[in-house]
Amino acid sequence: MIHYEYMHLFRTIPLDGTHQPGISWLGDSVGRWEGDTLVVDTVGFNNESTVGGGGDRHQPFRHSEDLHMVERIRRIDVDTLEIETTLEDPKVFEGPWRFVNRYTYHPEYRKVDEYMCNENLKTYDYLIDPTKEIKLK
Repeated sequence: MIHYEYMHLFRTIPLDGTHQPGISWLGDSVGRWEGDTLVVDTVGFNNESTVGGGGDRHQPFRHSEDLHMVERIRRIDVDTLEIETTLEDPKVFEGPWRFVNRYTYHPEYRKVDEYMCNENLKTYDYLIDPTKEIKLK
């Protein structure tokens, strides 16, 4: 299972199954081991989500329900996790789109923080700064 801080989303990735029919926001993932690499194959995305984006320079791209994502997850060393992602969507992209992200282990982070929507920060200021008064709308 992969648990994301953002909106408390999660993906369950069975290691012994086949893809289940249907579509969803996060798709249907199945995993398998290739040596020390976990290969996660995901299909069945709805066409409401986007891929890419992030930061202020990159806009996300729409995709079709034919989006196919393969993630190759492995530890480079004891402190580094590498995720190589390949996206294919013959209705949208001219060819495979591959990118690699590396994440450093931080043992001081003991839990996944609570998600708070930026638009709600005015309402939940008292949670961020305890000196502020509670303002309910």
